[in-house]
Amino acid sequence: MVNPKAVRDNLREWCKNPYWKAFYEGAPSELCRDYIALDFYASETEDEEAFEMMDLFEKDFKRTDLEYLYKNATGPEKAKFAKMLNM
Repeated sequence: MVNPKAVRDNLREWCKNPYWKAFYEGAPSELCRDYIALDFYASETEDEEAFEMMDLFEKDFKRTDLEYLYKNATGPEKAKFAKMLNM
């Protein structure tokens, strides 16, 4: 189980950077913000459970979530979101 406090603490650190704070706060839904927080956490910890949770969240994304993440992604993530949008 991913520790929610650890994710929140990590998010607080990421949001000290105005760019990442705007990215997080600009997300179109709470689910998308939760996904972004987990992504920040997973990128630092490589916690496999966090990646698994992110995969579950992706199944419930609305199109607006996918479009937002696609617009802000680079590299392989951009291709992943493009595929999910059937681009």
